[in-house]
Amino acid sequence: MSPREHFDFAALLSRLSPFSGIPADALEDLEDRFFFKRAQRGELVIPDCSSDHTMYLLRNGTVSCELVLPSGAILLKKMGPGDLFGNPLGSADIPVRFTATEDSGILFIREESLRRHLERYPHTHRVLADYASGLLRETYETVALLSEGDVEERLRRLLGRLASRSGRNTGRVLELELTYTQKELASMIGARRETVSRILSRLKSTKQIKRKGRTIYMPAEWANSGVC
Repeated sequence: MSPREHFDFAALLSRLSPFSGIPADALEDLEDRFFFKRAQRGELVIPDCSSDHTMYLLRNGTVSCELVLPSGAILLKKMGPGDLFGNPLGSADIPVRFTATEDSGILFIREESLRRHLERYPHTHRVLADYASGLLRETYETVALLSEGDVEERLRRLLGRLASRSGRNTGRVLELELTYTQKELASMIGARRETVSRILSRLKSTKQIKRKGRTIYMPAEWANSGVC
């Protein structure tokens, strides 16, 4: 890795990324191929997605992935440490942009170097293919989420989807520690922040949801309300 950074690369991959299941010798080979760079808050991580064929791995910080449409940008996902992105993962044909939302550290591997690794370790290819499939599914689900229902219905479906993926289902209640701002939630469903704020307040006052700090409690059936 160049420039050399003082951290446990194998631990990062095994704990936080889809590489967790690949053998130790493959991890060592990847470590020799990755480079490191820093991105400042607000910086485009990939200036031109159509011509960039690099794979990126977020080491620390957060990066937003936005779907760029003629009507404006839609937030697809806020990525954290261990998340992968870039054209080798199926981003080439999708109009997306990746922006650092805070000062971040990013590992990257160039296309030719990744190809040579995959020739030696074909299991890594299967891991990346599964991960890329999940990213594409998230994109299509977001488009579907925007296509039906009023703003309140879209917000309920979004909260249910987020809770299904990163929250806790007790059988009767979904628990979600919300890491998205109201502005980000609004961007994900094509609405205004003020509208999302008003709907959340109404859902709380009508006891459809409960809030404790950053945690939202919602009906378990919201997990199946729409595309999740």
